[in-house]
Amino acid sequence: METCVSVVFVFLVRLSAHVFRSLISGGKFMNSCNIHGKGLCAEKVNLAQTMPYKKAKERICIRTVNHCHNRQELEKLPYIGWEDLAIVFCYDVEDGGEIPILPEDLQQWGIDLYELHRNALIQSRRIHPPLFASLREVLGLPEDCEDAGTESSLYVLTCRKAFYGSSVMFYPGMMTYLAERLGGDLYVIPCSVHEVLLIRKEEIEDPQGLVSIIRSINRQELLPGDILSDSLYEYLADRDLLRRMAWNG
Repeated sequence: METCVSVVFVFLVRLSAHVFRSLISGGKFMNSCNIHGKGLCAEKVNLAQTMPYKKAKERICIRTVNHCHNRQELEKLPYIGWEDLAIVFCYDVEDGGEIPILPEDLQQWGIDLYELHRNALIQSRRIHPPLFASLREVLGLPEDCEDAGTESSLYVLTCRKAFYGSSVMFYPGMMTYLAERLGGDLYVIPCSVHEVLLIRKEEIEDPQGLVSIIRSINRQELLPGDILSDSLYEYLADRDLLRRMAWNG
C-alpha cells in the first residue's frame, strides 16, 4: 500500500490532462455547437420542430458537466443532477456537431425526462462506445518500470472519440464491470469532462491528497469549460454505489 501520492503519480495525472486537452483542442472533435472550453452549447435549436422523436431518439446522447460552472445554462436545459454534476442531453449529428435538447423538445415530442434519460443511455453506449486502458498504455509509457508502484495502477475511462468521455462512468453496468476487472472498490478521479481516471482504493492511503491534485490541475491545466469536478468519487462494488466522497468540502 502506498504511504503517499508520489511525484510520478502527480506527473502522470497532469500529463493525462494535457494529452486529452490537446486531442480536443486540436480541432478533431470541435464543432459549431459545442464551444470547447466555454461551457455548454451557445446556440439553441428547437430540434422537435424539424424531427420526430422516433427518428431523433436514435442519436440522443448524454453529456456530463459540472453543475456549478454551468448553473445559468442548466436553467434553460432539461438535465439530471448527480452529486455536483449534471447530465445533459444532445442530438449527435452524424457528420459532426451537436444540438442540445431543450425543454420545448420534450413538450413537443410528448416525452418526459425519464424517457429521455433512459433512451440516451442506450444510444450513448452505441454511438460512443467506452474506451478503457491503463494510463501508461494511453500515454505510450513503458510498462516494465521497476518502481512503477501506484502509477502503474492508474486507468483511463473515456469514449473512443475521447469527447465528453466522462459520461461513460454512468453507462449501465460499467462501474460494476470495471470493479470486477480491477478487483475491488475504486476511486474515480475526474480529470476533465472528457475522461476520468480509475485506481483501486487499496492502492491509495491518502485519498485527500488526490483531491488536492484534482483541484490543482483544474486551476492550472484546464479551461473552465473542461472542468468536471473538484471532488473525488468512489465506487463501492458490494453496494453497486458510485458517490462523491463526503469530505470533499
